[in-house]
Amino acid sequence: ELDKRVEKLEDNQTLSPGEYNYISKRVGQSINGFIKDRGLQIESDQRKLLYKDINRGINEVSNIKTRSQLRKQHFDIVTEFIDNWNPSTATMMSIRQKGLEKMKLI
Repeated sequence: ELDKRVEKLEDNQTLSPGEYNYISKRVGQSINGFIKDRGLQIESDQRKLLYKDINRGINEVSNIKTRSQLRKQHFDIVTEFIDNWNPSTATMMSIRQKGLEKMKLI
């Protein structure tokens, strides 16, 4: 009984700054890898859509509202999600539309 309570307390601790920074670094690496692998030439507003997409997924798989609410119990599932992340079709279409809008302005 006591062991279960201790484990629950440990799981509900916030991530250490190092763990939180690791997640943030992995998010950036995942996005940059996706852009490079696809040979995309995108602007910052299009890149923001990718960050929004991956953060929405992180929040969904860990059942939180913002990434700052991540707990130790979420660390493994979030890193697995980041490793397997691909943007949604809606995000990719939005990126494409923003690119087409920019081309029309030139």
